Amino acid sequence: MGYEIACSSVSMAEPLSYAEAMRCPDAEQWKQAALKELNVHSTNGTWKLVPRHTGKKVIGSKWVFKVKRNTDGSIEHYKGRLVAKGYNQHPGFDYIEIFAPTVRMPIIRVVLAIAALQDYHLRSIDISHAYLNGEMDCDVYMEQPEGFCEGDPRQTVCLLQKSIYGTKQDGNRWNQKMCSVLESLGFTQSYSDASIYIYVKDDVRVILPVFVDDMTFASKSAATIDQLILELS
Repeated sequence: MGYEIACSSVSMAEPLSYAEAMRCPDAEQWKQAALKELNVHSTNGTWKLVPRHTGKKVIGSKWVFKVKRNTDGSIEHYKGRLVAKGYNQHPGFDYIEIFAPTVRMPIIRVVLAIAALQDYHLRSIDISHAYLNGEMDCDVYMEQPEGFCEGDPRQTVCLLQKSIYGTKQDGNRWNQKMCSVLESLGFTQSYSDASIYIYVKDDVRVILPVFVDDMTFASKSAATIDQLILELS
């Protein structure tokens, strides 16, 4: 029995690279997870392929694989995420600003208290692949994804057009993009806390605290919340 459990644990171990994933019994599931991730990048236009230039620093890329499970332990789905090895970036060359505000838990409690007192509707959403929406502020070159290289990877690399998980500026670029979109919808960023946005139109007010890629809408008007979420989508 102990041997069977050990074998099961090994077979379900999360691989540390694409090559390792392809040697697993569930290689096809990992491959499909990687293809799904690459399709997101292709649709998003995260990078374009360019010739490798002498003197231009190229950071590495890495696959991160995870098994998402249900509460009973059964497998919900396989997930593959491509990340950049941003620890090789240098300030002033391939990144400039990295700061991004994050809402504090006491602020969340204050918003919930206001919602309870004012009988507000609450609606939370999660932005899928949020960081991929940010526009890059400087040239960042990245190695092609392992297992999916086009042409000779020694001659061709990815020039990032959008931010990607793992780069130094990923949070900052996403925050800048998110801020510009929310302001275009009529939100105003709070002076006291940059992670809080306020929407006021006629007699309707919406409070929106943002925690990285999680947003919680609080308002007396459920219709306004629905409309704003629709516009965000």
